[in-house]
Parts: sequence; structure tokens; C-alpha cells
Amino acid sequence: MNAIPNVTIRVTKVLATYNSGKMRFSGVPVCPNTHQKLSKRDFYLITATPEQAVFEPEIGQVWKINGEAYTEEKPSYKKHGVDLFHEIRRAKQCVCVLPKTEDAFIAFIKEIAAFKGVGAKWAKKLWTEFKLETLKHMEHRRAATLETVVTPNIAKSLINGYSKYRNLKYATWLTSKEIPIKIQKMIFEFQPISNEIRIHQSGYKYAIDPRTIIEENPYILASSFSMGFFDVDKLVRRKFEPNILSEDPRRMIAAVSEAIRLCVKGDYETGGHTTVPYKKLLKALTEILQETEQLASIDKSYTKPLFTMEELAITALQAHQKDAYVIYPDGQYQLTPTYLMENVIALRMLNMKSQIVTFGEEESEACKKAFDLSPFPLLSKQKEAVFTAIESSISAIIGGAGTGKTTVLHAVLTAFEALGYVSDASLCPDKTTTNHNIKTMALSCRAAKRMRDCINKSSDGSRRERQISATSIAQFIHQTVIEDAEGKYLVVIDEASMLDVATMYNIITNIHPNVRILLVGDHYQLPPIGGGNVLADVVNSGVIPTVELDIVKRQKGNSGIPEYSKFVREGTVPPKLSSGAVYFHEVESDFIADKCASLFALSPLDSMVVGSTNAVVKEVNKFCQDEVNPDGERYAEGKHSDFIKIVLGGLRQGDSVLFKENISLDVTNGSLGKLVSVECKKDTFGLVVMDDDDIEVRLEEEIMPALMLGYSMTVHKAQGSQFPIVIIALAGGYIDRSWLYTAITRAECELHIVSTKKKLLTAINKPPSALGRRTRLKMLLQEGADQI
Repeated sequence: MNAIPNVTIRVTKVLATYNSGKMRFSGVPVCPNTHQKLSKRDFYLITATPEQAVFEPEIGQVWKINGEAYTEEKPSYKKHGVDLFHEIRRAKQCVCVLPKTEDAFIAFIKEIAAFKGVGAKWAKKLWTEFKLETLKHMEHRRAATLETVVTPNIAKSLINGYSKYRNLKYATWLTSKEIPIKIQKMIFEFQPISNEIRIHQSGYKYAIDPRTIIEENPYILASSFSMGFFDVDKLVRRKFEPNILSEDPRRMIAAVSEAIRLCVKGDYETGGHTTVPYKKLLKALTEILQETEQLASIDKSYTKPLFTMEELAITALQAHQKDAYVIYPDGQYQLTPTYLMENVIALRMLNMKSQIVTFGEEESEACKKAFDLSPFPLLSKQKEAVFTAIESSISAIIGGAGTGKTTVLHAVLTAFEALGYVSDASLCPDKTTTNHNIKTMALSCRAAKRMRDCINKSSDGSRRERQISATSIAQFIHQTVIEDAEGKYLVVIDEASMLDVATMYNIITNIHPNVRILLVGDHYQLPPIGGGNVLADVVNSGVIPTVELDIVKRQKGNSGIPEYSKFVREGTVPPKLSSGAVYFHEVESDFIADKCASLFALSPLDSMVVGSTNAVVKEVNKFCQDEVNPDGERYAEGKHSDFIKIVLGGLRQGDSVLFKENISLDVTNGSLGKLVSVECKKDTFGLVVMDDDDIEVRLEEEIMPALMLGYSMTVHKAQGSQFPIVIIALAGGYIDRSWLYTAITRAECELHIVSTKKKLLTAINKPPSALGRRTRLKMLLQEGADQI
């Protein structure tokens, strides 16, 4: 092991970012001044904590490193002799270096992907004109100054590309104040900070300094950036204002914001609210202040307040800080961002409802065409749903399993196509025949794929001439902005019961007010995990045109699952707990996981076990793995971190795997795949082929924490997807009627419920917890409708 005082490297690969708890990147040595490559035989692998690196590495950047290196000689594969690999496992210092010479600046512009299109030619001209001032012009977004040398597009590219480095000098200060990297990133992305420009008396423009904002009010880290109040309070006393008073208004506003967040979040049974009543908030706030006061009292500089924590809490709740929260006349408290989102949603919906949509001969003919082309004869209620969608700017189609929502949606889309909601194929950017004027989406990629198949294909096998795409909501939000001046666009949101306030807000702010919206779903299913209950509020408000399909249509070879689910939906115990393709297996709690695995093994390719808790899911996954993949090849022993060893130790080649976090727009929380390779090479840990569209995912270290066995999943992850055979592991946890109903409706052909009889009956009889959610959207819609 050799001590390396300082080495300057150019990053060639990023292996792990702060999400995995440490920075890992590799690079080659460069000259400290010119940043030109020094050696073709030396390679560096750097590991550092986020606090040491203070900045996320990126390919092309230059870093100055200090630490002790383990050097290993390896035969060169590209040239004769040996290459030297230097691994610095605990860097003492990691600093991203900005250019200070002409050669270094040209290399900086040339190597960093964010400056693509600028090139060495423009970089040289800029340096000749401005020297080091070039970086200041880029930092302070002085486009006019840059445009004296380069084109407007190049100036824009330089300013946008430099946005990350604009914050480099702030990152060191923020780290010295012990502000976590994750919070730093939020600060730099915060629009009022990242976009605000001020003008100096000299006339020069300059960007706002986040250090000033935080020094003025360090509690903004809690009230605006979701850093825990306990952590912020300790930070303020240690790094900013040791003698701060307990009743300081800045501290009180942050404490109230924290209490509101905790109350609305709650747990499965008590969470999902968007507002909090005074009494509940007072109790939570008092507890927060008591705990923080106990911690603060340890410090010698602590000054004991003259009043109790409850008195302090009462005083704090009487303050009205609109920047952080709002107080309603009925004593409900709401965080300002949530207040804005619910109001924006309500105003958009009310505005759309007020729009006059003519229903004339053309619309009538479009509906008739849709009915004629429907693979099944539509019932009167189903036809009503089609008419309502056509004559409304915004509407909802709701109904339980087997009531024909998919059939109706197929007819609705056919009618809209007949009305001209079809993009010009010659103008399509992807040169395909996809109809881009109708956008359909579901929460997960798997659900979107299923939706795409259903809406484009009839039961007789015929397909639409112009295919209608379906994406996940995340893909839509990140990739789609609809500017529709002519009013010929339609957005369809399936499984709308899963919509929380934040998601609905992001959707509507991505589309023009002329874009029509159709919500499709079942508000008796589980509500969203996040705050709000959009579909239920829309339906229960009675304001937005809604048609409920309430007749379960029997079909040839009917499984009996829709009828069974209807009983559960209504809170009625089915006449028979086993009926048709529904099988109830009465098993004692200790043997539920074992029984589920045995049932899964009978048809592993078509089955999914839905568990009531994460603990149940974990247990069932292990049993299923032993049943269907006992001899799968395991990962070889290697020099991995302890956490990675735990993850790898639980996986075998051939396993079904599930991603429990969003990895990309194509691989989201709940996506399933198969582990087809356990070969570790080039900093990857094998290969997963996804069930959806055969996407391949190479497993890098930062992805591994999101991976788990996928034979079983919670109902929240299963929601929006369906499987031929569903096995419900009904054990432990909080289970109500909506949970059970949602789990049952995941099954297409066959359903197995594994539980004690008492647990099953209790779940059927227990009213949905969502009935107690406190939201404001329903009231806003009703109050707004009265004023129209």
C-alpha cells in the first residue's frame, strides 16, 4: 500500500453514486495544469463517502485525489507489458477541479457530455476573448456576453451545461455545515434558487447564493427541503446558532411543518391525508418539541424556556406562515405545496367541466361506429359511458372487475378516432403509424403493456390501423408535454384509484387545458400510498361526469372471480368461500407461507403470490425459491461489500426478481424480470431480462439495493397488474375490505386464498381505511361547482 499525496485524474466511469452510500469511480491520470492524459498504463479506482467527495462524479470531469493506494500489476490486453491498477479505497480528499488554463478549458468543454455540440473550436475562441472570466459568464448565465463570441444556441448549451458546476463552490461550504448530499442536491434544484438572477450595481447579472438563504434561516432545510426537524435542530445549534431560542419563529414554523408531514403520512391505516386537524397536530407538535428540547438541554449553552412545550406548541400553531403551511377556518392545517396542488387540480377540472362540448350528428355517428365495431354488444350503461366520455372534456368511467371497463374503453377510443383524434402520420417524429393524439397511461410499465394490448386488439384478433400507445405515468410525465391549441388530444389514465395528488398535479401541468381527460378505475380498490385520493374525491364530489358500470357480465368459461370480488367489494361474505376457480385454503398462520409456495410450484410461470406484509412476502419468496429453483447457480464469492454480499447471497440464476425502486423510466417500482446470469464482471453483477418488452438490465452496484426475489409481492406493487393465477397470503398486518378486493382482482383465471377463516371474514367485514382520509379536493370541486 502506497501513500499518494495528490493525483489528478479524469473520470472514465462512474460505478456508484451517493444513492448507494458511497462514491466509486475510475479514471486515468492527467496533468494538473493542462488536464492532458499523462499515462496509458495507469488506471485509478476511487472509493469515497459522499461527505468526502461533496459532489457527484461524472464522466469527463477532472478530480484531485489524496489517499493510500493498493497497486496491482496486470497483463495489458491492448499492448505488451503490464498495466498498473491503483485502488484508493478510502480517499482522504476528493475535489472536482475546474480548468484554469486554455488547454484545461478546451479539454473540459470537449470531455463533458453536458457541453455536447460546443467543441474545441468555440472553446478556444471563448478563452481567447475572456480567459478565466469565461467560467464566470457561464456561472452567472450572461448569455448576451457569451453571444458576442458564440451563437445563441452555443451560449445556451454552455450555460445549461455549467449549471452543475455553478454549485461546486457552494457544495464544499454545505458539506462543512454537515448538510447531507441528498439535501444539497435538492437545494441546487430548487427553482427559486437555481433560476433567480440578481443585478449588481455595475450592471452585471449574478446568480443567487444559497449560502445566504440558509444562513438567514437554516430551518428552511426542514420546512422547504424535507430534512428531518430533529436533524436540522441539532445542526442549527452545532453549526449555525448555538444560542438560538426555543421559541424562535423560524424554528416554530419548521416544527409545525414537520408535524404536518408526520400526521399526513401516518401508516397504511392512518396515512394518505392532505390536511391535519388542530388537536391531532397539537399532540404531534408537542411531542416533537419535547424530544428536541431534551436533546438541546444536554448542551451547556442551552437556555431553558419560560413555558411548557404544550404552551409553546399552542403559540406556534397560532402563527400563520403561508410559505410553509395554510390554516383553514375549520382548523385544518395543510402544507402549502399540497394546498397549491389540490387547488390547481380542482381549478383545472372545474374549468374543463365548464367547457361546452357539442354533441351533434358527427358525435352520434362516431359512437354508432364504435358500437358496431365493439367485439361485444354493449349494455345500456356501457353505451352511456361512451356517450359521456364523448360529450365531456373530463369524465370518469368506474366499475368493478368483470363489468366491461376495458370493452367500453376500446369503444371510447374508437369513437374519438372517428372524431379526428388522430395524428398525421406524415408528421410523426418517429415515422410510425402510432396515433399520438391519444395518450393512455397506467401507473406501472407492466400495467401499461397490458393496457396497450387490450385497447389495440379486439377479441376477434383484429388490431387498430393506427396503434395507440400506452406508457407508465412516470414515462408520460418525463417525456410528454402536450400543447394542444386545436383541442384534438385525449389523455386516458387507467387504474386511476392509484392517483395521488402529486401525480395528478404533474400530469395536468404537463398538458394544455384543451386536452381532454378520461379517468378509468375502481375507487373501491386500495387508495394511493401518497397523499390524497383523487379518483374517490372526483366520484364522491358528484361534480365531474361519471358513469359506474355495475353489471358483472358472465362469459363462457367464467372463473367466478368477478362475482366473488363483487361480494367482497360490497362487504358481503360470499355464499361459498370456494366457488368456481376461487379456492379457499384454510391454513393456520404458521403454515401459510409453506402452503403458498406449494401452490405456486404447481404453475410457477403463471402464478404470483400477493402478501399482506413485507415480512410475509419475504418468507414466501424464500419458500418459493426453494420449491421452484433449488439448484440455480449461486453468485461466486468475491470482494463485495457486506450489503452486496447479503443481496447476492439470496439470489440464484433463474430466479424471478422484482425491483422495489424506480431504476429508469422503463424499469419502475414493481417491475418483474428473470435473473439470467450471475456472472460478475466489469463492476456488474449479472443480467436481468425484464418481463415487459424483454428489456435487459445489467446489475450495477447502485442498482442492487433495489433488487429482491419476485415470486411474491405486496398488493401495492401488484396493483395495476394482473396474473393468470393469484395466490393470496392472508397473514398478519392491517387488512381491510379494499386490500382483499384489490388482491382478488389481480387474478385473471384462478384465485387461491390461503388464510385462517377468521382472518378472511374479518377482512371482508372491515370497512376501507380510505373512508377516513382527510382530503380537500372533493370540497374544492363542490364549492367551485356552486360558483359556476
